Amino acid sequence: MTRSTTVGKKTPGSHRITRIGLGSLGAVAVLVVSSGHVLGTWAALLAALLFAAVLVVHLSHMRGVDRPLAVWHAGHVLMAAGMVLMNLPWLTIPSLLAQGVFLACALAGLVLAVSGRMRGHGLITLAPMGVIDLLGMAFMYVVPTPGFAWLTVVFAAWFLAQAGWWARGRGPTAAQHGAAVRVSLAVMGLGMASMLVAMQFLMSPMPGM
Repeated sequence: MTRSTTVGKKTPGSHRITRIGLGSLGAVAVLVVSSGHVLGTWAALLAALLFAAVLVVHLSHMRGVDRPLAVWHAGHVLMAAGMVLMNLPWLTIPSLLAQGVFLACALAGLVLAVSGRMRGHGLITLAPMGVIDLLGMAFMYVVPTPGFAWLTVVFAAWFLAQAGWWARGRGPTAAQHGAAVRVSLAVMGLGMASMLVAMQFLMSPMPGM
């Protein structure tokens, strides 16, 4: 049994505790990420630490699993790394470079999904979801963009929906992933959604963007 495929039977009480915990972490993620772009440097650093934790979770789960699942975790490692860098106030990432990286990874993910090489571990569903996630990450580097607020809302709704799926344990193959992975995905979804909304409606473009 691999580290990402731990399946256990839980009581209704444990499910309730898990939902409360995930909800609390999600609320903290929304507050930290939104305030990180609106209030000041200290909150941005907290957001960077939050996403660094997500990065570590997925990086640790890349070992000891089959290649398709390792690739899926690698996508979230890349996204978390991008979110960490965006929140570090002393770093400026060229927007064209970041867009190119995430668009290239999205294209690679699409090729793998279409070729059928990502079908292991139920990834026939997760692979295209990962492609959309990477496209959302690429889009983040052009936000705010006049006339595209609607697309910001669409991506934010997508990430919020994912956060809800994982928090409730109803995401694709959710039962096959440990609590740490599910929590990280819920936090990632909430963080991405709140960052998109904050950048589009509450702040001016980031330096270098």
